[in-house]
Amino acid sequence: MKLNLLTCLSIVALLSSSVYGLTTAGGSSVTDSTGNVWTVVHGKVEENGQLAGYTANVVALVYSNGQVYQKNSAGNWRYWNGKCTAGDPHNFTCWTRAAAPAGATAGSSPTSTTTTTTPTPTASSTTTTSGSSDGGCMGSNNGNGHNLCEGVNLSGMEWGGNQPGQSSTLAVPASNATPQSATIGLQYAPTAQEDSYYAGKGMNIIRLPFLWEYLQPWGTSNNMSFYKPYYDAQISAIQKANAAGLTVLIDCHNFGRYYNQDISNNPTLQAVFANLWQQIAADTKGMNVYYDLMNEPHDLADNNGWVTALNGAITAIRGTGATNPIFVEGLEYASAGAWQSNTAPYYSAIKDSGNNLVFEAHQYFDSAYSGDANDCGNGSSAANIQNAIQPWISWLQQKKARGFLGEFNVSTTSQCQASFTGLLSYLQQNSSVVIGWSWWAGGVGWGGNTSYGGKDWLDLDPNFNTNPPTDSLPMQLMSTFLPASGAAASTSGAATGTATSSGTASVTPTVSSGVTTTPTVSSGVTTTGTGLLSISGTSLVTSGGSRFIIKGANLEYFRDQGGSSISTAEVPIASQMIAKMKSIGINAVRLDYTPAFVDQGTHMTNYLAMMKLLASNGMYVMPCDHSYTGKPIANYTSTSFPDFKKIIDYATQEGITDYLMMNPYNEPYNNDDEQDWITANKATLQYFRDTLGFKGVVVLDTAGYATSDNTSTFQTMMSYDASLRGGKSDIVFSNHWYPNYTYQPTLTLAKQYPLVIGEIGQTLTGSTSGANPAFVTQVFQGLISTGIPNGHNGAFPWIWWWTDGNQMTDDGLTLNTYGQLLVTDFYSKASGR
Repeated sequence: MKLNLLTCLSIVALLSSSVYGLTTAGGSSVTDSTGNVWTVVHGKVEENGQLAGYTANVVALVYSNGQVYQKNSAGNWRYWNGKCTAGDPHNFTCWTRAAAPAGATAGSSPTSTTTTTTPTPTASSTTTTSGSSDGGCMGSNNGNGHNLCEGVNLSGMEWGGNQPGQSSTLAVPASNATPQSATIGLQYAPTAQEDSYYAGKGMNIIRLPFLWEYLQPWGTSNNMSFYKPYYDAQISAIQKANAAGLTVLIDCHNFGRYYNQDISNNPTLQAVFANLWQQIAADTKGMNVYYDLMNEPHDLADNNGWVTALNGAITAIRGTGATNPIFVEGLEYASAGAWQSNTAPYYSAIKDSGNNLVFEAHQYFDSAYSGDANDCGNGSSAANIQNAIQPWISWLQQKKARGFLGEFNVSTTSQCQASFTGLLSYLQQNSSVVIGWSWWAGGVGWGGNTSYGGKDWLDLDPNFNTNPPTDSLPMQLMSTFLPASGAAASTSGAATGTATSSGTASVTPTVSSGVTTTPTVSSGVTTTGTGLLSISGTSLVTSGGSRFIIKGANLEYFRDQGGSSISTAEVPIASQMIAKMKSIGINAVRLDYTPAFVDQGTHMTNYLAMMKLLASNGMYVMPCDHSYTGKPIANYTSTSFPDFKKIIDYATQEGITDYLMMNPYNEPYNNDDEQDWITANKATLQYFRDTLGFKGVVVLDTAGYATSDNTSTFQTMMSYDASLRGGKSDIVFSNHWYPNYTYQPTLTLAKQYPLVIGEIGQTLTGSTSGANPAFVTQVFQGLISTGIPNGHNGAFPWIWWWTDGNQMTDDGLTLNTYGQLLVTDFYSKASGR
């Protein structure tokens, strides 16, 4: 799983003041009687540096009476049973559920044990919700009198080609091989930008489809393991949505099939199905999630056998101790209109020991009954719409059951708009049995997808290229049914905490205390990271939706200079150096290197360790290859790509990709022909996005020693990145500013294009004479007064500690005169902007 803010803060707190046991950089640890070191790193347990089976959200380690115990954020204790060896991150059998060790209670240290506890930061306001045993959006008042879960399907992770759920095209991979086409689903994972937008509109739930074959690809060969990159992305999506105040309805989007095999009459595949949900529930039961067992089962060989499969999955979920609501969709595409004939004869046999089922229907009101036609069709009047869903509602009333309209849409043409609002009114009128709805669909890969027909009327996502984002027509119509911006999250009970054994969730509302869907300068900058950055308009925003302004520094940590490397002196004081950076407000580091240096000896190992140490302290890291300064970008696939892969693979392995930006090439010189620059950077973007699966921000030094302001080139690159990512670009253009340069970049361009200053100095880099500090002061005055208000993203001053007249420190720790100038003119003044 990816490193989140709470984990970062917890680790930082541990490093500064450990109360129990031992500590190591990046996590807490205990040592057993045979000398094995057990460590918590990013919520996972490692033994002697190797992942010790599958663990997640671990907050405490205890060594007591010869046993190693771990406690997760749900308050559950497990001990290491010795049934497997370290190094297998997918093995769920290594840890056995147990009572707390003697003397160990929540928030206390066991007596006579070695313990490490990860402190949990206290939120500004914490409440406990008792209105519903389900927590999340169910049974809560969302701020406008509605007691509904109201939201959207964020479609994308289930895509198997150019449309959702193309599982029939997939082949079973060899054991432990990468699932076919899984990168398609990964590239369309929901973004924090979407989460914050929908939460800000007052929605309180997202339905998150996934493809079974991507998550559990080897089940037909009796290997029940999950494909880690995909599962990590799914868990990260849940965590981000929860952080925005949204409940997540996890949806297995497979139509009753696995690799196109009907599971209704296949006991072997039914066992895989039960195992799928058992693993998901074991890891997520303490999160604000609901379980949607299967999307739209249809044309099954044995409907009674399908009920058997459902009951097996429900039993497996409850066997983990999960009390979360379980959603069961009706037969024949979950049709609400045909519920009485298709579904009612079978579903009375569904049993849940937890008595917490929701029966989900889908209904489309166009002439094709599918959303494919942009017309009113069968929803030409409010009466027609009510008649279409009445069979489902009548069954719910008869059975005293709860229902959820999980997919629907109505054309937003002028003649259909009354029908649209009539549907939402009718659902509200039946809130005694209908707990909510989710529109189909939004998602980064959805709107205007030409290969799936370009059905823009289905797309609920706004235009994120405007500031603020421009609402879609469906959102404009449904806005009267949603609370005022931010109200849903503040009252919905969406939990970032965990359900207790009684099912009552302890909840920490988050959106109401800082998420903004319109990034503004006044929204502030933290000195620690706040999750994956993305672009909204032209500005960087955090996973919570607030604007993020870079107050960075270049760290020439791993580049050979004149036959020697200053990293020799920096390595021993790395932790103190980072602490000093943070104390003056630095929140991001451009970590410069050359392959010629890092590919020798242990330099790459040290470089990656530095990345991890920065991220563990909540600072963003931006690796940059400095071997192209003043040169065309050439031979990059052989010289640069291997190190890019090492960096991104390591960040993925360690769960720090949320704190990673990539700045591939420093100051290339292609000023006479930017087409070479475009070709090289397009190839690099494709390598990042398609091959390595990197979703973060990519910063491109512009041509001509990073001096070009060629807006035509900017637009070309943004369009290309968007084509790789389902319509959204997350690239930033970097200019470098030095007093002897004859150009003057235009700060007002930040209104149209994402910009950052990748380097700025008082003298030419590499020079120790001719300092012009007035130039730096002047640039930062313009940046603070004009650039940042126009959307500019900040700066990485050159350089923390090196061998020229631009170094901020002479020893890595003590600010010199130039360093003090940067604090006065930039770091302090950008704070709060």
